[in-house]
Amino acid sequence: MYIACRTLLVPYSLWTVGAVGSLSGVLTYQYWLKDHPFRDLLFWSQLLFDALGLIDLISLLRLNLKIGLPWYFFVAMDEDTSMMTERVKWQPPLVLSSKPFPAGIEDTFFALLMSGDHVGLLSSTGVGGLLLKSLGAIHTDTI
Repeated sequence: MYIACRTLLVPYSLWTVGAVGSLSGVLTYQYWLKDHPFRDLLFWSQLLFDALGLIDLISLLRLNLKIGLPWYFFVAMDEDTSMMTERVKWQPPLVLSSKPFPAGIEDTFFALLMSGDHVGLLSSTGVGGLLLKSLGAIHTDTI
């Protein structure tokens, strides 16, 4: 994430790009994908998410610079598409897990699931940062 931060982006603007991707994933599910079969939706979203994982390899080999994509655009595009795909993948289990509850409690259960998701994201980011710090990896080592 810090590769692009030296040029134009700061981490907060990347989080904004990720939030836009997340919102677009929720809207994509709501308007176009909610009537598709659950199994197909999970299968294709997982395949797309796995393919997006190869973007790290493109970044590592610096292929984005060879095809003319600057770092800031490449990192923002990666964050946006990854968050969008993650939300598309996460929506069907949320919808299914809310169905057994009586009317009026779905919102509370959805908030509980989302808070668990956010706690997991926050703790994994913190542990990853501590691990990188303990290994001596700093953002100036990437370029």
